[in-house]
Amino acid sequence: MPDIEKIYEKIDLSKDEFINLKRDLGVNRFYMWHPSITNMGELIFQSSSPLVKIDFNSNVVWVNDEDTFHHSTNLDDEENIYVPSQYRPYSKLVSNYVGLNNRTEKYNFSDDVINILDKNGKILFSKSVTEILIENGHLNRIFSQQSHKTDPIHLNDIQPVLKDTKYFKKGDVFLSLRNLSMVILYRPSTNKIIKIIEGEFYNQHDVDIIDDKRISIFNNNVFLNYKNERIVKNNEIIIYDFETNSFSKKFEKTFVENKINTDEHGLVDFLQDGSAIVEDRNNGRIFYLSSEGEVIWIFNNLNSKKQIYNLWWSRIISSEKSKELRKIIKEIKK
Repeated sequence: MPDIEKIYEKIDLSKDEFINLKRDLGVNRFYMWHPSITNMGELIFQSSSPLVKIDFNSNVVWVNDEDTFHHSTNLDDEENIYVPSQYRPYSKLVSNYVGLNNRTEKYNFSDDVINILDKNGKILFSKSVTEILIENGHLNRIFSQQSHKTDPIHLNDIQPVLKDTKYFKKGDVFLSLRNLSMVILYRPSTNKIIKIIEGEFYNQHDVDIIDDKRISIFNNNVFLNYKNERIVKNNEIIIYDFETNSFSKKFEKTFVENKINTDEHGLVDFLQDGSAIVEDRNNGRIFYLSSEGEVIWIFNNLNSKKQIYNLWWSRIISSEKSKELRKIIKEIKK
């Protein structure tokens, strides 16, 4: 339970992007979006805001207010932090194509960015996704989306690759680009898009590495109709196999029977035995499924009046990490 006021004290609230932060994310409205937990029990999170790290006793360790960070927060094996943000002002190359709103003189283009930070909150790598697409010959992808003129990409997940395989290398990242219904494998060391994956998914979230040749994609299965309304079918877990260049679906019957159909956000995390945690975000539910898709339990995020509350990206703590955290708890209790 961090002191939100202490977080605000470390933010430059005079910056254009944070002028209304305290108004929009007041003390009782600041949430932890996809918090990552370190081996020391520290939490790293944001609230579509600066990035924050607190220690096991909820003390603020650091705040990075260089950008507005958003969506996923993932760690590699050295506890470097992978998190999206948005550039203001726009990156140099993007400024050649977009400007400020003619009427309000405000930023109205989402210049989504890949960031890699060290454990002390220092940015090690930062790159505009729009720049990546332009520099890799995909300018047409950005400006062909008539329904998403100001937010054509919508980066919502950065998944780091932790070891070399036949199909991807340590240091690569998988990027989920929702408004392009696209997942890309990107190599920061060479600024090259290694592979573009698109096909049997729409408005997806949460790309995860399953093994040396497969990834999973949480398919929101959302379409925009002629009225520009969001039409959602049941969500799906899509498995993409690099070796066969093919897609398959997992737990399809369970998703249909339980009406798992969040039109925004949503995620799946697999355990080592093939079971999985599924977050049905807008319906305020978390499912624990066996490896065969059987529902073991359901958590409903309700208050005392049985009102449903959104979830903000749940996370599994591995058994190995939980053992380390128990040691820390014992030391603190001494």
